[in-house]
Amino acid sequence: MKYVGTFKSGQLVQGQWIYPNQTYFEGKFDNNQPKGHGQWHFENGNIVEGDYTQIKRADVEQEDAIKLSWKTTSDIKDSK
Repeated sequence: MKYVGTFKSGQLVQGQWIYPNQTYFEGKFDNNQPKGHGQWHFENGNIVEGDYTQIKRADVEQEDAIKLSWKTTSDIKDSK
């Protein structure tokens, strides 16, 4: 995977989280993790919008242990 976009203090704040199969999430980031509204773009051309919430995990002792929660806010769109 790779990150492409705008970085601030070495952290991605807006851009794309791209998987090897070219599926990617586009939106805002915090702690190099998606946060807030964005879109998933799939290799078949479908797009789905939604919101990521970051939740600090209490069951992990690391300070940066974050659980991501996704909530879809749109129907699947075909970009083709």
